[in-house]
Order: sequence, then C-alpha cells, then structure tokens
Amino acid sequence: MKHDARTITASDGIPLRLEQWEPEGPVRFAVMLVHGGGDHVGRFGTVVETLGALGGFVFGIDLRGQGASGGPRGHVDRFEDYANDLRHTLLEVAATRPEAQQPSRMPWFVYGHSVGGLATLLYLLDRASDVPLRGVILSAPLLGLAMEVPGYKKQIARIAVKLLPKLALPSGIPPTWISHDPTAVAAYVADERRVTVSSAGWYFAMIRAIERVKTEIGRIRVPLLWLAPGEDGVADPRAHAPMFARLTEPQRDDQTLVDLPGCFHEAHNELPNLRDKAMQIVRDWVAERVERSSDAIG
Repeated sequence: MKHDARTITASDGIPLRLEQWEPEGPVRFAVMLVHGGGDHVGRFGTVVETLGALGGFVFGIDLRGQGASGGPRGHVDRFEDYANDLRHTLLEVAATRPEAQQPSRMPWFVYGHSVGGLATLLYLLDRASDVPLRGVILSAPLLGLAMEVPGYKKQIARIAVKLLPKLALPSGIPPTWISHDPTAVAAYVADERRVTVSSAGWYFAMIRAIERVKTEIGRIRVPLLWLAPGEDGVADPRAHAPMFARLTEPQRDDQTLVDLPGCFHEAHNELPNLRDKAMQIVRDWVAERVERSSDAIG
C-alpha cells in the first residue's frame, strides 16, 4: 500500500498529523482510524493491511496531545474536542478524494479503538450526518476502566484538575496488558511516538464523556460492529453489554456486539490465532456492507 503523511490544522489551530494508505487496486471504500489513549495511528498495521486488501483507502490522525500531533501531552479539555477533530479530518480528506463527490459510490467507515472508540461515539452523537457513514467498528471502546483507581489518586486528581489541569503524570498501564504477544508488547514499549502520560483534566473529561454516552447512546442509528475483548485489563469488559443494551433497536439498525474470548486490549495486535480471528470478523463485516452498497447502486 502507498503510504504518506502530512499535517492538517484543527479548527482551533492545533496541528494534527494525518497518515493515509492507498490500496494497490481501485478504491472501493474509505475508513478513518481513531487510535486509543497514549497511542498513535501508525500502530494499526494489521487493520490497514486487512482493509487495504479489500480495496479500502485508510486514513487517520494522531489525536491532539498524542503521537506527532500538537497540544499539551496527554491532555484534552473535552472529549468533544476529539470528536470535532474527527469531523474536521473526515471533511478535509473527503475534499481531496474525487470518489467522495459521489458518496453512494464510496462507502465511508470509522474504526475507533479504546479512547478512539469513545471519541467515535461522541462523533456519532454530534456529527454523524456530516459525512454519511456505511458503518462503524468499535474495538474495545473505553466505557470504564478495568483497573480500579485508588481513592487517594482520585482525590489528588480532583485537586490537580482545579490547580493544574494540564499537569501530565504517568498513565500507569502495564504494557503487558495490551496483548499476549511478546513481540507486540516489545514494539509497544520501544515506540517513542507514544505518549505515556495523561493529565487530571483528561481523566475527568473521560468520565464526563462516558456519562454522556451512557445517557444518549440510544440516539445512534449507524450500523455498528462492536468488538469486546474478553480479557481486557484496560477498558472494562463488563461495560460493553450494558452499554450496548442501551441502543434502541440494534437489530433494525444493523448493530452487533461480538465477544472476543481470550483477547487482551488490542485484538489487532494479539497472538496470530486471536488476531486473525478478530480481523476476519472485521473483514467479513465490512465486505458485506460494501457489497450491499454496490448492489444498491447496481
């Protein structure tokens, strides 16, 4: 796949690193990647290869405060700022794609992982109509922390968010929680583009975003493939089913929750047997909806 990167500017002036991958053959659909916390869009090679093999044009930004994008490290004032950046990116990329001038012939998807899954849900609540989406994949969306935050740390955070909301502290997530694959863990640890801190302001923005999604998720009508890793030590696996149950009519709206037994947080970076199973689910789901779009055109 042909890869390139450039910088775009958010509506409030923050520089955002944009990467995109062009398939070898004709473009059949487009997918925006939205990465997790302390991560960057360059760590999704397996997803890029899976979707590119189907004819997917794949792109995504490093979220503000993360990776090679600008902004205070590990900080965001509101998760809605992430959602606004996603809208800006979709519109920016669509403006450069001749296929996008006929959206019925160019199905658009979003693949949001972890924090990116939570940001994607906010985008769907506020901006889903800006670029019509054929479907959304949510990979281990962050709807609660699997590890309990000690009371004293919560108290410190409450004080810090008033005095120094952008003060960044180590996130404290063990690298071994992302995958059973030692090679993937080693690459994760060695990756200097990752941001390994988060701010008190970011923590409380996350809490507010989760509460908002819990209240409003029933308004989402976009087709969803919701992937729930069964051994996730980062995003609470117990949160998926109750939140999915708040969707109004999942069968009518083509919304599916799929459990991934045995997977840690990053199914796309898991051991080959686990990773391949998860990617096959994604591949089949996207392929079916792209085919439906082609049939509708024909």
